[in-house]
Amino acid sequence: GDFGVLGGILGKFRGNFGGFEGKIWAKFGGFGGNFWGFGVFGGILGGLWGNFGGILGFWGGVSDPLLPSPSRAGSPNRAPPPGREWEHDPNPPSPGPEYTGPRLYKEPTARSNRPLIQNALAHCVLAGTPNAPLRAKVLQEMEQSSAQQLLILFRDGGCQFRGVYALGGIPPTLKRLSGSGPRSVPLPMVEALYKYQSDQRRFCRLPARTMSGSVDAFTIPGHLWHPKKPGTPK
Repeated sequence: GDFGVLGGILGKFRGNFGGFEGKIWAKFGGFGGNFWGFGVFGGILGGLWGNFGGILGFWGGVSDPLLPSPSRAGSPNRAPPPGREWEHDPNPPSPGPEYTGPRLYKEPTARSNRPLIQNALAHCVLAGTPNAPLRAKVLQEMEQSSAQQLLILFRDGGCQFRGVYALGGIPPTLKRLSGSGPRSVPLPMVEALYKYQSDQRRFCRLPARTMSGSVDAFTIPGHLWHPKKPGTPK
């Protein structure tokens, strides 16, 4: 902007001066036309100076201080600020088609230990050919329940199979699906908790007494296996 103003002033000055100087040279050449042909040379030189000054005046007038400068006034070709191009676009892009491909995010579902219990029945507590009929019966009865967490009931710390239970209800209760043992076991009646290690194909006792999703088996107190018989009247 400042260089345009300076160019305009200099161009007008040089144009006026070139025209004035050309007239002087032309007159001077006219007076001395008989002296070595100076009038012809002066007329040519004056015309050149006038044309040169006019050119400077024209280019300097492009940035005339009286005309609006792009730095002070808005220009239709001025680029909008970054991130605001859409405000000046007469034809904004239309939104693309809706994405119908596979979902990139899947909502978490409740974890089920059913495959782990099936593995434990087949390779640990009911493994082998002699236990095949009982194993098939237990697996079939398990399929009739949609419970997410299943637990195996042991007779005691020796991990002897007694049944399969499902955890559910309010308050949470263990309900028998297959095998022998109490029909239902409230959580306060649970004595010990176990977790199945599939890589070693064995159960390990958990130090905690709180039921959680990592529990795969449990035991109950020994006296619950021998209910008291009602006394005979004398």
